[in-house]
Amino acid sequence: MGFLNAPLLWGLAAISLPILIHLLNRRRFNVVRWAAMDFLLEAQRENRRRVRLEHLLVLFLRCLALALLALLLARPAVSERGLGFLPGVSEPIERIVILDDSGSMAYRSGRGTSFDRARRLTERLVNDLTSQRPRDYLTVLRASKPEAAELRLATPTGDDAERFLSRLKEAEPGSGTLDLPRVLESALGTEPSKAPGKAVLYVITDLRHRDWIGETGELPKRIAAAIRESGRAGEGALRVLVVDVGGQGTRNLGVVGLEPVEKLAMAGLPFEVAVTVKNYGSEPVYEVPVTLETRDGRIPLAPLASIEPGGVASVRHRTTFLEPGAQALSVSVGEDALPLDDSRHLALEVTEQLRALLIDGEREEGPLGSEAALLRLALAPPGDLLSGVEPSVVLAEDAAAEELAGYDLVILCNVARWPVERQEELERFVRRGGGLAIFLGDKVEREAYERVLWREGQGLLPVQLGDPLEAQQEDQRPSLAPPADDHPLVKVFRGERNPFLTRVRASRWLSISSEGEPILRLTDPARTPYLVEKTFGKGRVVLFNTTADNAWSNLPKNVGWPVVVQELARLLAPSATRGRQLRCGEPLVRPFDQARDRRRAQVRVPGEERLRDLYASQPPSADEPGGDERGAAAPEEADEGRLELRLRDTSQAGVYELRMTSLRGDPRSELFAVNVDPSEGDLTRALPKQVQSGLEGIVIQFTSAGEEISLLSVTDGTRTELWRTLLYALVAVLLLEQVAAWWAAHHRPPLAR
Repeated sequence: MGFLNAPLLWGLAAISLPILIHLLNRRRFNVVRWAAMDFLLEAQRENRRRVRLEHLLVLFLRCLALALLALLLARPAVSERGLGFLPGVSEPIERIVILDDSGSMAYRSGRGTSFDRARRLTERLVNDLTSQRPRDYLTVLRASKPEAAELRLATPTGDDAERFLSRLKEAEPGSGTLDLPRVLESALGTEPSKAPGKAVLYVITDLRHRDWIGETGELPKRIAAAIRESGRAGEGALRVLVVDVGGQGTRNLGVVGLEPVEKLAMAGLPFEVAVTVKNYGSEPVYEVPVTLETRDGRIPLAPLASIEPGGVASVRHRTTFLEPGAQALSVSVGEDALPLDDSRHLALEVTEQLRALLIDGEREEGPLGSEAALLRLALAPPGDLLSGVEPSVVLAEDAAAEELAGYDLVILCNVARWPVERQEELERFVRRGGGLAIFLGDKVEREAYERVLWREGQGLLPVQLGDPLEAQQEDQRPSLAPPADDHPLVKVFRGERNPFLTRVRASRWLSISSEGEPILRLTDPARTPYLVEKTFGKGRVVLFNTTADNAWSNLPKNVGWPVVVQELARLLAPSATRGRQLRCGEPLVRPFDQARDRRRAQVRVPGEERLRDLYASQPPSADEPGGDERGAAAPEEADEGRLELRLRDTSQAGVYELRMTSLRGDPRSELFAVNVDPSEGDLTRALPKQVQSGLEGIVIQFTSAGEEISLLSVTDGTRTELWRTLLYALVAVLLLEQVAAWWAAHHRPPLAR
């Protein structure tokens, strides 16, 4: 039982009024002894018991009438499903609300967005609990931040619930996706000693196929597993209600791709991007406008003629960046019912030149005597034509003074060994997106390479180096076999009858296995790999089974050598967008150089006027995300180990600006693009039967959200007001009171004589 106007229950205190009047009436008479009254007093003593009962009956009826009047004004309501007013039935239970605030909840239909309907339902549930179930416990989680509950085992009438309702009025859906199994783990993970025995789980969502079924159809099993692992799947322990607040329409266009066609972005050179738009609706669309926004303004692109239902269309555009530095591009289509995916962003670093570090393992006299001389000329040919590569040559013994972080790619030319103490530095350089090329030679110590660079296949070296081989006779020297794959490094050697293949002759090489990813092979009987590639983290490693000079082959004399070297530089160089493209919800992480920058940085988040502070700290462990509730890592002292800047909260799509300051006080900025998951625009609905069939015994109740629906009524039954019954009872009691009062005053039997 509950009361719609519970404060008016204070009116029950009016029951005391008839009692007070009765007591006061008894005290206002003075007793006077008079002989003539002895006969009357004797008669009164004989009828005292009956008279007292009549007075008490009238008093009871008057008190009952006031009590019924107070209850009538408080408007009690009782559940039709159970006798909620009986002892033991109304014991507290936990109400758990999962509020889906993923990007698709911003879809507009009817009287607002799906999230607007979810907000109203949540507000009404809290208000209903306040008036009808004030002793229950309330837990509320937003799907975007399940680890930070809005409420946890709070009472509906408490201050926490009131503050939550205030925050809920300002809440808006984010740009991320719904990971329901993870949210269920947080929602149902309350310690049993703190939670009531029974619970009702409300999942307020738009019930999209992507979030409930998934591409492989395995999501219902994961959802069922999360409920079972919570320990609340026992009979009667947990009741689950899924509330569908999704809109009925599915008309939506989404920008699903803004990708660079070229890997590098260099100042003064054209940079091409490809824009892809998908039609998630059920009807074709025509003449779709596309706009590209750069630092210099907005550029209308060629409109997309038509896109069929479920189809995609693309358009390309070339733009030129005049200055190096951080740049951002944004593309958008006309706004529709789901603005979330109507735009997409691209952040990139425009460079003036690629910085290549050539480590020469052999000191020779003369302009072309060194091991890396021909390689340096191919990377930066003399003349007015700029190649975009700035090579720096250092001897192996002087390489220890070079900071690898200052270069885009490193090339080892007949280097005897790589220092063990710098092994981790080189691996970190490549793992973060740098490039490494290795040219062999007579000075290479195979055991050192195996120990430091191969490391049983876990290191940088693509293959294990074998024994040296040599062709004594010139006519026995193998040439290059036609490449099987369309790789940019060997495009100059494509074709069975390509003359460049037979002109390259190898006099010496190492026997290596065919493990790794061979790009080019020799024509010797073993078909020995000549060029081998390996992906390592975000970077690449390319091994040349030859020298960078003419000692082992005539490749550097071949006219195709400059093409191979230029393509090598572009292949190994980090992408202009490296590490700058993120999905909503993915933390923004930037390695920190404490020898260069101050530990405090700032980040500008889209839609926020104030900058957030970030502090360099050690990376969090796997089971400890770290950082405060807004996502900025705490300024903890971390003098040892690797440091990084980390922003956990990237729920808002857009371009983020990271501002750093060097130790000398020089400011600089880096841009990061945070985009929604392209599939977030797919509004295809999941059918309740589909979901239920995959839950493996877990029973879930589904309901559609109407404007007047009460979630408490759905789970606890419809509540009926008792005001009409109380009104009838009040009238009957008042009539009985009148009859009893008249009877007590006028219908007394005659006194005994």
